[in-house]
Amino acid sequence: MIHKIVSFYQTDLPEEITTLQKRVFNHFDLDVEQVGWKYEESRHTDAIQLYLNTHDDYDFISLFDIDCIPTSNQWLKKTLDILADENTAYGNAQASNVFPDINPYRTPPFINGGMFNMSYKVWNESPFKSIHAQMYPNPDGNLAEADGYEALTRELEKQGRRIVLSYP
Repeated sequence: MIHKIVSFYQTDLPEEITTLQKRVFNHFDLDVEQVGWKYEESRHTDAIQLYLNTHDDYDFISLFDIDCIPTSNQWLKKTLDILADENTAYGNAQASNVFPDINPYRTPPFINGGMFNMSYKVWNESPFKSIHAQMYPNPDGNLAEADGYEALTRELEKQGRRIVLSYP
């Protein structure tokens, strides 16, 4: 079983931040691959989608933002236990970030991009391979601006994937 931890950051970020994140992962005996992208050339979600669509060298993957870290050496075991069925997406819960004057609808929580975990099978078999913010139908059927991870979480639910949310 191959598990990868991948973190994404803008290349103009002070090096100290990437160093500190790596130090935390190393403290828990975890390897993290840190992937930089140039803000002027692409968006955060472009870098993540490109990575997911061009890498198949893992069974399970944990995607982190540069400002997200594990806080316990139990994190990996818990994560892999949750993902063991290869039918689950797991990560930090986030509420909708829409503006009430534009869209008063609030969605149920979804897995945010700070820490998103899944198997290769979940991503590879999904016909929905987007994590870009987009217009997406809310449960009432109305199109509303949605976070890309919100849309991905909803699409994975529709595909019968199990969604597990982590709360503080």
